[in-house]
Amino acid sequence: MQSGGTLAGTGTLGDAVTEQSGGTLALGVNGTGTLTLGSKALTLSGTTAMQIGRTGSVLSTDKVSGITTVTYADTLLVTDVGANALQNGD
Repeated sequence: MQSGGTLAGTGTLGDAVTEQSGGTLALGVNGTGTLTLGSKALTLSGTTAMQIGRTGSVLSTDKVSGITTVTYADTLLVTDVGANALQNGD
């Protein structure tokens, strides 16, 4: 992703992902979701926006799976989207 660009949503990508400074990785679609990389590298240098939420006893989170290596030099923005308060360990 180049500066000013956003990769958003869920699904599977078959190639490495590189987020440049000024880019945004925003997982999920109207809620939490999973982005799967086909055993590839993830390089983050912009902003990563993730959501976590608790509704009753169910915890939902954004996830990135299938990563071989992660390089992280980025801002992490976490938003609570649940109906109930988060608990220790969430």
